[in-house]
Amino acid sequence: MIPIAEERKCGPFMPIAILLKRASSRPWPATRLALLLIAGVALALGSGGCSSDSSEVAEKRSELSVMNTEAQIVVFGHSAEAVAEAERRIVADLLNSERLLSRYVAASDISRINAAAGESAAVEISDAAGRAIEQALLLSRQTGGAFNPLVGSLVSLWRRAASEDRLPSESEIAAALELLDVSSVELRKRGDVWHCRLPRAGMSLDLGGIGKGWAADEALKVAREVSGVRGALVMIGGDGFGWNADDWPRPWRVGIQDPRQGGRRVPLLLVSGRNLAIVTSGNYERWFSIGGRRYNHIIDPRTGWPVEGEVISATVIAADGASADGLATACIVLGLEEGLRLLEDVGAEGLLMLSGEDGLLMFSSEGMNEYLAEGFEAGAVAPLKK
Repeated sequence: MIPIAEERKCGPFMPIAILLKRASSRPWPATRLALLLIAGVALALGSGGCSSDSSEVAEKRSELSVMNTEAQIVVFGHSAEAVAEAERRIVADLLNSERLLSRYVAASDISRINAAAGESAAVEISDAAGRAIEQALLLSRQTGGAFNPLVGSLVSLWRRAASEDRLPSESEIAAALELLDVSSVELRKRGDVWHCRLPRAGMSLDLGGIGKGWAADEALKVAREVSGVRGALVMIGGDGFGWNADDWPRPWRVGIQDPRQGGRRVPLLLVSGRNLAIVTSGNYERWFSIGGRRYNHIIDPRTGWPVEGEVISATVIAADGASADGLATACIVLGLEEGLRLLEDVGAEGLLMLSGEDGLLMFSSEGMNEYLAEGFEAGAVAPLKK
């Protein structure tokens, strides 16, 4: 995270790294904004109306390593004790989500399910894992398979091939594709107990596509239970999720990164809103190399090959973090037109970016204007040449 100069004239202004995504039916030329330098997407709790008691607001920030990346936490409340307790609960819940959902943790529920793939008995799992898998399967159906929680076999294949500096063979890809039948996943809940079974050996659940959003959602739920807490932000590896109490009107403010800048955190647009779940997927920061050529880290589960589509960045605002996470990935896979239709169908908002001959093109959903901060309406966006 690259810190931003803080302003406290009218309440706390908080720089935090995060990511965004989503799409629309009309193009905007990109804008040049001399605003903030941020890691991924800068998330800040803006003034949103000054309050005479803003100096009495307690605040706590912390960072931790979780899900193989860095997470930032910010909590606001009416007392130091309240924000400290909320922060403690958030950290504990994030670490618990990692323990249950990461396929890179050997004893996690996901790893135990994968290890038992092809066996006759289902694996008993936690309520959190059961609900997360259930939502992942729902997103797979909603996206027509563009998001697929069984993509683990493909991810492993491409990582192994990249480590050997070779492309996977057609037979290897075909074999991995045969393991992506989401409809065959057996998931059931009896009473308070969940069970899951993968019917074929080699099948591999990978909830990385929704894991960060899911974990943030769960962590914010426990923060909301603490009396006196008025707002909280959880940002995991560039994905950001903010919650506001009903009597806490100050909005979260988010800068959307210019995807052409690679690792440089250069914002293009500023988004403002309350209770936001915002995620960005793109092809500009993560990739792998084979034979000197870069390949997108996002793999199309329909073809088995890395995505080579026109959309270079997808920012999505959704009702919950897990949905925002999965939909952003799906938009990269589906491309502009199908991605926009998907967002409309599921009621999400956002922005898709393409690289055009004359510069960056941005396509927004119909409702995206409602989230653009004052002064950054579509009509105020100026052209930006390459």
